[in-house]
Amino acid sequence: MNIDATPVMRCTLPGKMGTLLLFATSGILGCADDAHLANGTSQTRDQEALSVTTTVIAAGKTTIAIRPGTRVLWVNTDRKNHSITSTIGLWDSGRIKPGEVFARTFEDEGEFEFVSVYDREVTGTINSSQGANRIASSIDPSAMTAMDMGQPFEKFRTGLLPEWQTVAAVEQGFRMIRDDKVIRSEAGFRRIPWDFFEDACSPRAAIASEALEKAGFRRPARLFAFGPLSVSKGDQVANWWYHLAPVVAAEGQAFVLDPTVNPDRAQTIQEWLSRITVTPEEVTLSLCNPFAYTPWSMCYISGPEEEAGAEEELLLYESGRFHLSASTSS
Repeated sequence: MNIDATPVMRCTLPGKMGTLLLFATSGILGCADDAHLANGTSQTRDQEALSVTTTVIAAGKTTIAIRPGTRVLWVNTDRKNHSITSTIGLWDSGRIKPGEVFARTFEDEGEFEFVSVYDREVTGTINSSQGANRIASSIDPSAMTAMDMGQPFEKFRTGLLPEWQTVAAVEQGFRMIRDDKVIRSEAGFRRIPWDFFEDACSPRAAIASEALEKAGFRRPARLFAFGPLSVSKGDQVANWWYHLAPVVAAEGQAFVLDPTVNPDRAQTIQEWLSRITVTPEEVTLSLCNPFAYTPWSMCYISGPEEEAGAEEELLLYESGRFHLSASTSS
């Protein structure tokens, strides 16, 4: 049985998501071999294109379908140690510290189960088969920003989503970020200004995600939309070229938590998209990790440093000192 292992190495800064982020790639894999994926850069020896697919490995059972010869990366974006350990002794990654990466190449067909010895709720299976669907597009590894990973809605997949237990939990989390006072101010605490719709979607999403995590929810992923977007409030209209919001899964559905677009409830991705564009065929979507902050953030390996200072940035937007224009961003 041919299963190549790459030692654990440092790839990005520690995160707070409580998950492992998995990359499955065919061919040369830059980060595990010769690439540097921190600070928005990525290089391989020959700058070859890769087939890339991603999913979050977290509490619960995860099954990943690949083709033989695929190289799989596990990036620990949690605040604690993990391992990727074969349940039948085929391999053991050893300790994967926060921010470190472990990689293996699965040359043979078969089912390969793994578990984190540091958290037995983190389990999964790699199903390696010639019949596995090739669901990822071929991209240059240097083009892994949120903007570059955009896909049309009909090709969009939601395998990266953190899972919440119930739809009721989604609605509870939605009401919390809409109504609770979570932003520090001189007068105490205030609500997230979801009605300030001209701009500032990045700091709003960051503040909301942090509040949800502190309240015991799994931190949401980030959903980006790019294209001719707009939203109206009364007689006011804001035109955006991109927008982003927290997104989670529950009971087999994906839900966007975005009171700016719909203050009444969480929405499915299709509902959310229908409220921000009249030409969905011209819009692309990217599903990124919970810390991707701007269109130029590394979609899959951004860390908490991306959103440091989100509350201060929000204040600048509201005061007009950091206003990029309602026609350029949200």
